[in-house]
Amino acid sequence: MSLSVRRAKLNQAQKTEIALKYLEGLSSRQVALALNLSKTSVGRLVKEIGLSRDRTDAVRMAQPGGNATTQRSFHAEARKIVERSIGRKLSTWEHVHHKDRDWSNNSIDNLELMTASEHERFHHTKPKVVFVCEICSKRREVTQGYRNKIRGNTCSRRCASELRYRK
Repeated sequence: MSLSVRRAKLNQAQKTEIALKYLEGLSSRQVALALNLSKTSVGRLVKEIGLSRDRTDAVRMAQPGGNATTQRSFHAEARKIVERSIGRKLSTWEHVHHKDRDWSNNSIDNLELMTASEHERFHHTKPKVVFVCEICSKRREVTQGYRNKIRGNTCSRRCASELRYRK
């Protein structure tokens, strides 16, 4: 006596509904629960249609905000992509920069190879701002957010002391 497994027959409307829910970002398990179907039948249909996701896409969708673990895995993936494109292993001092600052976008056009110091400078350099000394009208260039509490908006100690005596 042979056992036959009975598969659920899905009509076109059900197939369309499964595809839409899957494209919204639900997992095959979530789609199956929502439509009261088996996870296997949803998984087979999605694979048959050609919508199945790879592991990294599934992780990315499960944690849209991203945490340190997924972020590290995407950075590791970016390093592997650059290594393949240049044909050698990257040194520890070489960093891969995401041009659009979206670490989940690992297309080769979005990746740039930099030294660690260049990468640090790129992300942590504040823009320069020019201000004019209140006393002598000399122009001074400082980083944005810089504020000297003692000298105020003056270029030197001498101008600062003169400013204090004027007030």
